[in-house]
Amino acid sequence: MDRDRKPQGPRNSPAIKFVTKGTSQGGTVINAAGNVTMGDHVEHNTIMDTHRMSLYPDFVVPDASHEGSGSRSGCLKGTREAVIGKIVNWKDDVAGSPICFLSGPAGFGKSAISQTVAESWAGDGTLIASFFFLRGAGGRSEFARLITTISFQITVSIPGTKPIIEKALRDDPSIPHQSITKQLEKLVLGPLASVTAAHSPAHPFIIVIDALDECNDKRAMNDFIGILTSAASTRRLPLRWLLTSRREEHVNQAFSDDIARATVTGVALEDFDAAFDIEAFLNHRFSEILKRNPRLMRGISPPWPSIEEIQALVWKADGMFVFASNLVDFITDGKAPPQRKLNNALSLHAGLDPLYLQVLGAVPDIPWFCSVLTTLMLLRKQPSVNTLADLLRLNVEDVLHALNFIQSIIRVPADDFTPVLLNHTSLRDFLLDGSRSHGRFIDSPSAAHFTLAADCLKFMNRSFQQDVFAENAGSLYTIEHWVGHLQDSAVASEVLPELFRTLDDFVSSEAMEVWSNLLILNRMTTQTQKKLNKLIDKYQWVRDQLLANFEDLDPFIGPLTIFSASLVAVKQRRSKGSESSVYSYGLTKREELKRHGC
Repeated sequence: MDRDRKPQGPRNSPAIKFVTKGTSQGGTVINAAGNVTMGDHVEHNTIMDTHRMSLYPDFVVPDASHEGSGSRSGCLKGTREAVIGKIVNWKDDVAGSPICFLSGPAGFGKSAISQTVAESWAGDGTLIASFFFLRGAGGRSEFARLITTISFQITVSIPGTKPIIEKALRDDPSIPHQSITKQLEKLVLGPLASVTAAHSPAHPFIIVIDALDECNDKRAMNDFIGILTSAASTRRLPLRWLLTSRREEHVNQAFSDDIARATVTGVALEDFDAAFDIEAFLNHRFSEILKRNPRLMRGISPPWPSIEEIQALVWKADGMFVFASNLVDFITDGKAPPQRKLNNALSLHAGLDPLYLQVLGAVPDIPWFCSVLTTLMLLRKQPSVNTLADLLRLNVEDVLHALNFIQSIIRVPADDFTPVLLNHTSLRDFLLDGSRSHGRFIDSPSAAHFTLAADCLKFMNRSFQQDVFAENAGSLYTIEHWVGHLQDSAVASEVLPELFRTLDDFVSSEAMEVWSNLLILNRMTTQTQKKLNKLIDKYQWVRDQLLANFEDLDPFIGPLTIFSASLVAVKQRRSKGSESSVYSYGLTKREELKRHGC
């Protein structure tokens, strides 16, 4: 997180004199050994040698490097040491792969780690270029300027490449408009090969590209990753690349082929416990607040906040440095005394709302997306992809298509049987609170609960109509939770006929007996009886509907215990280790119950 930036040394501030004049995006560029004025924006010449930039002014992003202007911060000293250590070990390993890919969910601190290692490697002379993508930041979000900007930085870091690159551009000024493969070869790999062939460096050079997912051209980024991994597998150069990104689908695809797997070292940020580091960050920042505001904080003795309060904030952050950082910003925004803001922060839930709006708002028009998202948020147990597909009557591929667009805020497993997880529980809170999400994604949670209850009943009506059926995560979920979803719903009058028909189909068919048997087999009878009683108390029409099929309500609730005496269950597991186990039941028929006075 925040820390003091290193002062820029002479190596970063070339003392040269030059005079250039031209245009850049409609503004005049005039320089006389000082600052570069672009329209109304001034770029200081302590970072970029604009004489070199005059070769291709329209294809260089001056503030894209780790030294660029804008809000940039590395990790607090002493934090993220485990993950940084793994990246440094990759860099120093003589037999290491040419590419390291640091991946992680949104808000976990990937850019802070990139900033930290970039500063360190700039200090030891191994960093030759860096590009930090940032969505909505002009050139920093454009792929078209990536390779040319990296090439420009290389001419500054390795002066021997300058005449090679300048000659290539003079001979063929169209290079910045050529394919990714040709740009990479002519502006980066070729010049480095020429220079290092005669003078091999003691350590490999490093190029850092942060936040691939922030690039506005997904197709170009996908192609670039494929071209880079292919080139890295064939070109033996003293060059390594550190790439970072959220788990966006186009990025995942690019890293999934055999060539990428052979040339890339993967580092998953969520594999590292960040609780200690977030606690250290919060303690550091809060101690600064206490020192800098003696009048506001008089009467408050350290430690502030208390250990319990710090632990509560760490729990809320749940591994997300962005949440911890936003929380500190909230407390120190000056709108109220810090102690009062801390009390508010302990119940704060809006820290990640802008991020959620950004990710969800970028999802294309997928007809079933909202259904998948709503079901994922409202189910009482995190479902697998298969469970979502079963409940919604969708193909597994359709469910994956919807989920892949929000992989930066959820965790989509590698198989169809493992539960889909949320990166942070605040996502559910955000989506179910209309005042925060503006009802853009889940219009009415209570109405959605009704739909889920109906979906569960329909699933059982479809699946429980035969003596042999699959007992899987979907069936186990529906038998346990359909009553709860109906209890949490607010049923509109216009949809009652549909629910009447669905419930009638259920209670008048063999599906109800199967449901009852499964409840007994899975020891769910007591809790389900309680839910049914509450449901009947809430909805008179449910009582009326049940009475239309039974002389009294005992045959509906009572069989949960009566069935246990006559249930014959023989488990026949057909496939070990899978989500699905198939069972055969001797079903207790309604007629048999009636003969016993039920």
